[in-house]
Amino acid sequence: MDAPRTPAGGPHAAPGPGGGPHATGGLPSRARCAAHPARPARDRCPVCGRARCGTDARTAPGGGCLVCLGRPAQAAAPSGPPPPEQVVRAGLAASGVAFAAAPVWAQYVGAGLIGHLVPVVVGVLAGAAAASAARSDGRGPTGGAVRLAAAAWAVLGVALGLLLEGSRAPLSTAALLPCVSAAAGALLWTQPVRVRRAAAAS
Repeated sequence: MDAPRTPAGGPHAAPGPGGGPHATGGLPSRARCAAHPARPARDRCPVCGRARCGTDARTAPGGGCLVCLGRPAQAAAPSGPPPPEQVVRAGLAASGVAFAAAPVWAQYVGAGLIGHLVPVVVGVLAGAAAASAARSDGRGPTGGAVRLAAAAWAVLGVALGLLLEGSRAPLSTAALLPCVSAAAGALLWTQPVRVRRAAAAS
């Protein structure tokens, strides 16, 4: 009578959800899920190689885990000059805002608090238009060029408004504050957003 066969990996190999002794994909016995540290790891994500729990293996998008979301790591963005087309689109959009806002701003020069707020609004609108036209998130060389284009056109729009109003020269000391306010509005509006990924503990 033949002796019973011993399972691969020894008689004490721990069967996984599929019944095989290698369900953890070579992970240490105490490995934890990368997205849910409170849960034990079942296997490695086939996309990024991180440890993942059984729930992530069943429900994570793209067959990956909740860290990579099934998307392989992207190659680093090139550090060369930004694409001219995007910068041109940003400049055209911001210039349209600047020329449209100049006569409006001219009506509020020296009008107290609102006179200080209008240049900021001009900068915000120029920044929003530039970022939208260039489809930029403010990151990398392209994002930096788009932000500078928006700030430059915001300052030119405010300077044009001062020229139309006529009470102060665009290059005078009195014009410094509204021009700085316009540039600040454009740069702050187009500042890259920091995305924080928090691991949810079960």
